[in-house]
Amino acid sequence: MSSLIAWGRYVVTKSGDRLSILEKGAVYCENGVITEVGAHSELKKRHPTAPEIGSADSVVLPGLVNAHQHGNGIPFSQRGRQDSPLELWALRKWLPGDDDPYWDTLYACIKFIESGITTVVHSHPDRYPAGYEWRVERTLQAYRDASLRVAFALSTVDQNNLVYAPDAEFLSSLPDDLSLQLETAIRTGQPVSGERFFRAFRMLWERYGGDGEGRVRIMLAPVGPQWCSDELLLEIRWLAEGYRTGIHIHLLESVYQKLYGQRKYGQSALVHLADLGLLGERVSCAHGVWLTEEDARILGETQTTVVHNPSSNLRLGSGIAPMPLLRKHGVIVAIGTDSASLNEDEDLWTEMRLAWYLYRLPGAGFDWLSAEDAFLMATESGARAALFGDLVGSLVPGKRADLILVRLPMDVEGKPVEAGALLRSLLARTTRLDVATVIVDGDLVMRDREFLRVDKGQVLDELHRRARSPASPSAALAKLSDSLAPYVKTFYQGWELPPLDPVYYPNSRI
Repeated sequence: MSSLIAWGRYVVTKSGDRLSILEKGAVYCENGVITEVGAHSELKKRHPTAPEIGSADSVVLPGLVNAHQHGNGIPFSQRGRQDSPLELWALRKWLPGDDDPYWDTLYACIKFIESGITTVVHSHPDRYPAGYEWRVERTLQAYRDASLRVAFALSTVDQNNLVYAPDAEFLSSLPDDLSLQLETAIRTGQPVSGERFFRAFRMLWERYGGDGEGRVRIMLAPVGPQWCSDELLLEIRWLAEGYRTGIHIHLLESVYQKLYGQRKYGQSALVHLADLGLLGERVSCAHGVWLTEEDARILGETQTTVVHNPSSNLRLGSGIAPMPLLRKHGVIVAIGTDSASLNEDEDLWTEMRLAWYLYRLPGAGFDWLSAEDAFLMATESGARAALFGDLVGSLVPGKRADLILVRLPMDVEGKPVEAGALLRSLLARTTRLDVATVIVDGDLVMRDREFLRVDKGQVLDELHRRARSPASPSAALAKLSDSLAPYVKTFYQGWELPPLDPVYYPNSRI
């Protein structure tokens, strides 16, 4: 669609550094770019032939950004992977991935679109070398077919596959038969690293990296410092600097990862990354649950983004990220579902609402997270983490036309909420079911909840067909992973948990 007017009772735009609510407003888009934002009546006069979409019961918003997820459409609970502490939950990573991840990723894209998400950071989790490059291409193709923007972060690890210690050291502590089985699993399920990983990155970069206004960004994703040697981290840093691309890394998600930094480096893992020169404006760190105040200060000074994943952190018992410290030091915070959202539906509205509620400290006078702060996490800050900050994240002239129309909240008398209460009302009450229309790059992707680019029914039919296919080696590997759990528990029991000095106090036993 070469031109379009999107209009509603309210348009959420920008005025300086803050969000602004424009009543009876509209956004005029031409060739995928926002060229004007103003009164609906005025834009209609200036562009009388432009197609219109909207209603008096709509709110026009920037497309949302899911800044950390793994492209899993089928929830983990439906794959036999129940919630448990991260270090036990991760044992199931040895299960083979789909031979063709396209359909599962496309299903995830459908959920994103239904939630009003137009841009995602995809942390690519593929572990199996056989057919690796083909599966990478198929995963990325799903995002392209869904017409979403994607920052595709190619992941790698090169150490500590079982626990936060060398594989050989841990295997030697196991019964011989279990040790032999795990050695085989590590060989066949070893994540792609080294030169093959870097070749895959260069292959993707040659195809997509030079397209400054395209819908794809290619990033590097060392999975985490406990899983990546310093040599690998430095090689990734040098490659990212050479290609001027971003780095997306898991960081301090669990208490054992905090302890690992102290044991391995004699300091916080975040400080170690800073020493390696692995922080900065093009770096985003997922989770950050166990950051210290010194960590937060460094993140603020380096302008490194933290991606908050409140649902996932709660589901796996990892904890609650120290938002008060991050805000105190001016850290940029985005938000993501981590493919483990609260209702397993990738509803970023629920994720935003949870973040909005989590940091309400008892007592008067505390600085709660505002509704505007939560929206900025899911729009501008997320776009920055995805390396699309210059193109999307706000409805202002010059940005690409990524926007959504959602149902306008009503008051108790059935009247539209006032402009001053709009953001609070949206955040308190909106769900993915209230998202009516999604536009990416000026193209309609979903209109009145009808998909225009993908066939949802076909995707579900294909997933059901594949689920009925003969069993793979997954069952044997799942049993192997489960048999390892008691030994992993014993390993971490030797790690004394640190004394807790809470960032905020929800209650007291005294």
